[in-house]
Amino acid sequence: MARSFRTHKPLVDAFNHIFSRLLMRDDTSPVRAYQIALDALMEAERADMPSDAPPLELLLLPKLEGDDGEKVDRRAWEARELAQRIRYIVEVEQRMVFDKEERRLRPMRYGDVALLFQAMTNSTLYEEALKAEGLPYVSIAGRGYFDRQEVWDLLNLLKALYNPADDLALAAALRSPLFNLSDEALLALRFERKDRLWAALGEATLPAYRAAFWEEADVLTFAYETLRDLRTLAGRVTIHELLTEALERTGYLAVLSGLPDGARRRGNVEKLLDKARTSGKSTLGAFSVYLDDLRATEAREGEAMLDSTDAIRLMTVHKSKGLEFPLVVIVDASYGWKHGGAKDALIYDAAAGWACTVYDEGKQVAPFAYRQAERLQAGREEAEKRRLLYVAATRAQDYLLISGAVDVKDGQLKASGWLGWLIEALDLADSALDAAQVFEQPWGKLAITCPQAVLPPLPLPDPEPETETRAEAVSAPPLLAPLPVDPRTTLRSLTATQIMQMGSALHGTPADTRPIYREQWRRSVLGDAPARIDMTTVRQDRISDTKIGEIVHEAIRDDLPDNRAALAYLLDCRAWEQGIVTPEARAEAVSRAYGLLQKVRQSDVFTWIGEATQVLREVPFIYETGQRAIHGQIDLLIQRPSGAWAVIDYKTSYVGGVSLTEHARQYIPQVGVYAAAVSALLGSIPQVYIHYIRYQKTVSIAEADWRAALARLEDDIGSLLG
Repeated sequence: MARSFRTHKPLVDAFNHIFSRLLMRDDTSPVRAYQIALDALMEAERADMPSDAPPLELLLLPKLEGDDGEKVDRRAWEARELAQRIRYIVEVEQRMVFDKEERRLRPMRYGDVALLFQAMTNSTLYEEALKAEGLPYVSIAGRGYFDRQEVWDLLNLLKALYNPADDLALAAALRSPLFNLSDEALLALRFERKDRLWAALGEATLPAYRAAFWEEADVLTFAYETLRDLRTLAGRVTIHELLTEALERTGYLAVLSGLPDGARRRGNVEKLLDKARTSGKSTLGAFSVYLDDLRATEAREGEAMLDSTDAIRLMTVHKSKGLEFPLVVIVDASYGWKHGGAKDALIYDAAAGWACTVYDEGKQVAPFAYRQAERLQAGREEAEKRRLLYVAATRAQDYLLISGAVDVKDGQLKASGWLGWLIEALDLADSALDAAQVFEQPWGKLAITCPQAVLPPLPLPDPEPETETRAEAVSAPPLLAPLPVDPRTTLRSLTATQIMQMGSALHGTPADTRPIYREQWRRSVLGDAPARIDMTTVRQDRISDTKIGEIVHEAIRDDLPDNRAALAYLLDCRAWEQGIVTPEARAEAVSRAYGLLQKVRQSDVFTWIGEATQVLREVPFIYETGQRAIHGQIDLLIQRPSGAWAVIDYKTSYVGGVSLTEHARQYIPQVGVYAAAVSALLGSIPQVYIHYIRYQKTVSIAEADWRAALARLEDDIGSLLG
């Protein structure tokens, strides 16, 4: 006989009674190998209960109608009832528990309570109910805001717009309620074009292909035209404006409103819009970094709460394995796991093998092999669910509270999921749904609570009252008066790109471009509002020199393949990443980038790389100046045969009207930071070069020049901020 050191005798006896009926092995079942039998009953090390309260309690929610006659959301109702019940047990009843560490009885605290879920899908309902009651709680391994499906739908849309080569993001956006494309249509698109989903989507809208997608031709056309128009805006308007346009075009918010828990889903989308508006970002990269920072903050706050000894824990049953709590609440025990809706066309079972549905007289039907595979899967899932219920219940140290929805059919109490099994095991099918009952069982007391009236919905927060603005200024106390701030002290962290922009603002050529660079720099480092960008859907066919430069820089990061076809393929992939999607535009981009890379191969720098004893590409660094930190990546760092290190920065710029030496002046602060970072890391002063790829020329930057630029760094920052 197994001995429990966790739970007292009445609760252990209750477990023995329940699970001797629920955990049985049927030797005639094809899934008997997965079934677990309670062969040995447990006995308890601890004999006495800590109080006279029933160790097992059921909170049953009957089917009722609200005051307006509408169907009641019993899950939300259950959440509110549980929150109030927990408050009553802890604060009013002050129920006693056994403290295993101190080996004594003490009143229950909120930190003694755990809510266990089969799945965290609806955990926010319970979080809000606890919050409304003012109860402390922490969700462990739950679905955070950024894991909500509606948030992922929009983030996938952004990824697809900014990188058409991201097939996974594009497929997820197409399959989502934004466009609601079927799995079959996505599969047909993949068969149509195995290289790029975006190209396949465009071809599917052509008259020659519409017949193949006749059932969803209009949906495909709408999706392609919408995505095409949104792509012309990506990078030219803020993320907030782009998302707003996407929501208006797709009617996504209206679709969410019609889904279960629609108000919450809409709220999550509006929250994302608010974050996008607050960020002011125009590029996906910058917005992604912003969201990553928010995610990290959200995670840190959640983890910090885990240290609290007085917070209710919300977690899945799987996460609770090996843990124990004085009061365990098995939440939503009537949660059903029946498979409904359309059947998968193809399924696999370890015992039955592969099985598929077939079409018979225009209908999809399941043959015997398919039904047999389904039965085997269902049998294994039921065995696992019974085992999981045992795990959940036996986490309880002193008390177990189980809640869920019930119905009365033909005079019998019925429920789905775990609660249905428990009603059967406890012989409660003939019980009446009275407000509160206590049954004497052979193992102890069983309490059943059945609320007779629906609690009112959670109140909406009151709007902030408007305050009248008065002309008379009220002087603040001295310690609350605003402090004078030197704007230079706010720039504690700068990027190497921002240092380059600073150099261009001071020394860029021609001189009339310097004010433009200055505004770019200010917006970058201070977060100044950008000039208004009007939305437009005019397609730009010209490929900018900046994009070609980005393609070349990305290609240089890797060892360039000698095979021309392999190099062309690499450049084609880089062109996709830059948003160049049409075959003609990609061919032009590949040709222009290939020409520049051939110049790299023919340059002195390429020879230096071949002779170098060490070659490091895209070297990350952080350089501390004493007043601020500068971080970035060095294009190329090599160690020459002499042992000297060399910093090489590639430029694809066009230069007109001035010498390369004069043009390179604007980049001296940037490469000076590189040199100082390498010097601090390696203990030796590197040689510094700026290589102009278009002209196959390399400009050497003297140590005195870059040191002088670093010495003027603070003054230069001050002059641009002034």
